[in-house]
Amino acid sequence: MYHFTKPDYSKYEQRLREEFDTFFGKTYMDKEFNEINYDLLKNHSTVRIIEKTVLQQFKEVNIKRLEIMLTQ
Repeated sequence: MYHFTKPDYSKYEQRLREEFDTFFGKTYMDKEFNEINYDLLKNHSTVRIIEKTVLQQFKEVNIKRLEIMLTQ
């Protein structure tokens, strides 16, 4: 789940959204998808120390971005 930490995470979000549609037949409105994506990032946890200490801070940036999108 390294892509959760990347500055260009929104590119990965779009791919994930396309996968939901292609493989599961699930199409979401923007707000609904952002809520699902936010929950995924917020509730994702890891056991690896490098992820907990180094990468978590970058994941938090993407969580904050989604929080802002959800309040607009």
